[in-house]
Amino acid sequence: MGAAVLFLFIAYFIIKAIKKDKFALFEILGAMGFLIGFYLLITAPGKNVRLELIIGIGGYTETFLVRYIGRFINVTEIFIHNHGFLLMAISVILGFDLVYHQKRKLPIFSYFYALAALAGSYSMLLAPYYPDRAFLIVLVFSVITLGNVLVQRELQMPMIIKRNAALILAIVLIPSAFTFLIAGKAVAGVYLRWYDRLEYILAEKEKGNLSIEVRPIIALDKHVALYGLADILDDEDEWPNPDIAEYFGIESIKANDEGPLESVFQEKRNRIRQLFVSPWGIIERIQEIE
Repeated sequence: MGAAVLFLFIAYFIIKAIKKDKFALFEILGAMGFLIGFYLLITAPGKNVRLELIIGIGGYTETFLVRYIGRFINVTEIFIHNHGFLLMAISVILGFDLVYHQKRKLPIFSYFYALAALAGSYSMLLAPYYPDRAFLIVLVFSVITLGNVLVQRELQMPMIIKRNAALILAIVLIPSAFTFLIAGKAVAGVYLRWYDRLEYILAEKEKGNLSIEVRPIIALDKHVALYGLADILDDEDEWPNPDIAEYFGIESIKANDEGPLESVFQEKRNRIRQLFVSPWGIIERIQEIE
């Protein structure tokens, strides 16, 4: 995302400089804020930790050239799989027809949005792993590119669609609404389970129990932040269990499918309020316990 937006920022400022337009204060401050955030993102220690972890799992056995050819193929596959190639191909075909056959111009930023989408996707050549969620900004810029082309073509909707626009919109949005509700239920469910786990750890620590067993939290919906990530495992010596235990200041923690339910706390709290209260306050309380 950072690489795509950086490319768009550079293009924006170059165009304004060529046109000799004045730069607004909010543009300068916004760019500075972005550059600071982008620098912190790239230099974050977690990046090197992930790299060391990936190298430790399999290492780099292939040559530099072969490794980056493989990454290029992998990025291209993700670009195709997530419909980025389809959107860009349609944009190119329609844009070419508009410019060379209908003799009309496309806004210059239509090109820059397309290039930003490509820059954002292929910047992941520098990363050892390309998660699907990182493709979001590429998809957004691809949609904007296609939208710009369609607007310039001034496509006229049939009258029957105009007359029934509200009904058609409702039909389109209803499936999306169900998806949103299902995803929201999954996200809230995992969040509440995690919140209950924090309360349970706190209660056990206050009672002097420093070897804690909890039920694992399994995220089956891809919209949940925990999806595809490691949760507490059934071996107290296996990562990430030792790090979690150290973080909470206890001797050990492990998963147990038949362990006590943290949900005993659910009846003691307002569940609606819990959704709007940050759980980090509980973590601070855990840290304060000697």
